[in-house]
Amino acid sequence: MKSLSLYYAPILLGFSCGCVMPLSSSTLNFWLAQNNISLAMLGAMSFATMPYAFSFLISPYIQPLKVPLLHSILGRDKSLVVLLQLIISITIYQLSTHSPKTSLHWIFILTATLACSGAILEVVIGSIRAHILDDKLQQTMSGLHVTGYRLGMIVTGPCVAFLSNFYKWERLFGILSIMTCIFSVISVHCITIYKRNASHQDNTHTTKHNIKSLFSIILNTSPYVICFLVFYRMSNHMMVPMLNPFLLNKGFTSLEVATFGKMCGHVGSLLGSSIAAYLLGKIKLIRGLFWCGMINAIAHLGFVFIAYMPHNSTKTLTIVSLAESITGGMALAMFVATITKMCRSTEKVKQYATYESILGLARTFLPCMSGLLVLMLNWGTFFILLTSIGIASLLTIHLAKKHLC
Repeated sequence: MKSLSLYYAPILLGFSCGCVMPLSSSTLNFWLAQNNISLAMLGAMSFATMPYAFSFLISPYIQPLKVPLLHSILGRDKSLVVLLQLIISITIYQLSTHSPKTSLHWIFILTATLACSGAILEVVIGSIRAHILDDKLQQTMSGLHVTGYRLGMIVTGPCVAFLSNFYKWERLFGILSIMTCIFSVISVHCITIYKRNASHQDNTHTTKHNIKSLFSIILNTSPYVICFLVFYRMSNHMMVPMLNPFLLNKGFTSLEVATFGKMCGHVGSLLGSSIAAYLLGKIKLIRGLFWCGMINAIAHLGFVFIAYMPHNSTKTLTIVSLAESITGGMALAMFVATITKMCRSTEKVKQYATYESILGLARTFLPCMSGLLVLMLNWGTFFILLTSIGIASLLTIHLAKKHLC
């Protein structure tokens, strides 16, 4: 029987990865929106998360990397994780020393550094899990890792947004910086647990082999599949960076946005994922993909209602947020299940990472036009447009159908 420690290790490692993502995306967006940064600039700040989109290019170079000094003390895996988390900790602290109103360019640079370090950290920890643990443990460990990842996102996402109403951002960033330092020590312990339960060490593939197999996957991917990966979640990607400024613009307080918007959104997303998991056992994947995408697109209209209502209540915000997040969670779960099913080659891990990165590119570039669209149109028309895009994107399911089945 495996030690109990083997099951909390992936949760803690997942938590340490999940903490980084919101700080370079949703939490950053919330912080900037509170400081009345322009909509165009809020959209452009999405470029800071670009390293997550290129993680598939990072992964081939990680395996042979050795950190000077630390490598001889801790070994390759532990030294990499410690170094990355120290960089993350320092970067978060540096964020606390800058104001969005006067140092936006530095905030962009620091956020990009944070995203780069976070992306590499995810690759390293994923590689450790894949190369050390046997196949029987992979699924369980991956599930626990995702659980920890989501918990980390909740802590540095809605929880930090909520606390920002009572504490200054400088203090919050300082606390997060210290927390990351602590996790560098915890991560060493967790990796030790992994190695204690190691079944094999797969170090046979060279960097050259990894890059060759990576580009082979890209070249063998159907253009229809790429269209599906890019456009299926397009409306959601374009909407996310605009939600905080939209709700603040409609008169909701930061506390209301954090509580009834962001927190309800995370709860709804988890609920939606659970519903989708149940549906996957009842209906065909393609049908679930289509109908979940359809109802999620229709749910965007809830924000149109908020946009045109002269007076909005937290009850309205809660209902709309839950409707959007539950349907979004369902569509995302179906989407992930589809990507997983498409990975049929012997290079499943790299194939999945490649598909995820294509999705990441869409998540990085598409939001950049959102702010400009709002300025050209208005809030109500913007969300109607997103609904139309969401419905139109379902056509990609038909185009890529034979590759998705």
